[in-house]
Amino acid sequence: MGQRDLNPHVMVIGKKKGVVVTSELMDVQALTCAFDSGVLFRNVSFSVSASQICHVIGPNGSGKTTLLKCLAGLHSPVSGQVIKKTRCQFISCSAWQSESLTVQQTINFWENYYQQDFQPAVQEFDLQKLMLMKMGDLSQGQKQRVALGRLINEKNNVWLLDEPTLSLDKEWVDQFYSKMKNHLHKGGAVVIVSHDSFPFEMPEINLGAYK
Repeated sequence: MGQRDLNPHVMVIGKKKGVVVTSELMDVQALTCAFDSGVLFRNVSFSVSASQICHVIGPNGSGKTTLLKCLAGLHSPVSGQVIKKTRCQFISCSAWQSESLTVQQTINFWENYYQQDFQPAVQEFDLQKLMLMKMGDLSQGQKQRVALGRLINEKNNVWLLDEPTLSLDKEWVDQFYSKMKNHLHKGGAVVIVSHDSFPFEMPEINLGAYK
């Protein structure tokens, strides 16, 4: 798929003389990334605009998580560049979560790092009863709820999400959808890796086509 030729569904964030006004938040130019096993994908190009979701798909080992890490600046590409015009954050169940820390210590770390109160996340994702438990003792779904607590950080306009609904009960999946819709409504954007289907229209970036 030629990503530059995409005509994705973009929510209207403003209009002027009948023209849809959007804001490009990230531009990915001819990105090639590799890992220990070799090159994962070559020459991937696409842009992310305000109020847009991009769905990254591809077979196992095609580099979906690596792409998100490249976009976040956590992995260096072989070639190409990512031009970020706003702040973004990478969220994965395993990212920034030490198995030896309690949930409270994890949230304290986020508060110190982001300089923001994360207590609303404790309420929103029902973490009160988990605060003294170590991350390594939580179920996969509980870990995911802790990870999604970082979504309350409104300083980051682009969410880079790696399997955000993995192991979540339907109640929490629905809450995540609601939070994502609100983020898009405010002009944020999402680049998501997921095997789930979503109730949103979105362009697909198939990394299997960039070998």
